Amino acid sequence: MVIAAGVLLICYAPHVGAQISADLELVDLSQKEIRIFNQTKKLNAHLANRLMIDSLFLPHEKFWTNYVGGEKDFLKWVRESVYPNLKEMNRVNKRINREAMLTRISKNSTQTKVYVVLGPGCTDIGKFTDGTSVIDLMHKSSLTD
Repeated sequence: MVIAAGVLLICYAPHVGAQISADLELVDLSQKEIRIFNQTKKLNAHLANRLMIDSLFLPHEKFWTNYVGGEKDFLKWVRESVYPNLKEMNRVNKRINREAMLTRISKNSTQTKVYVVLGPGCTDIGKFTDGTSVIDLMHKSSLTD
């Protein structure tokens, strides 16, 4: 789901709005990820892989390639890290502090496109050479207490 900053701010954190650039584009993949991960966990591997590639990887191939690697790396990450930790990912998804996330984004106003994901958790806010950024909600700093 792609959300313009202004729309997201109205829904989640109106008082942060003055700090976030109007041309900031947030690509929040986290809700789509959790839905697809939950739906595909019990499917046969071929069908699950096809659904994940078609629904998550290919539409954002450049991002995923930069963050976790190519298609095979993406599927390996899901199989070895996501599925075994899906219960925790569901818990984290329910506890996301959107206001804190927006505050972190606002501190780095030079970004124009930010991906929000339930990823491997290796970064809080990471930058890619193409100028995009990632906020990984599985990173410990993204969790609420």
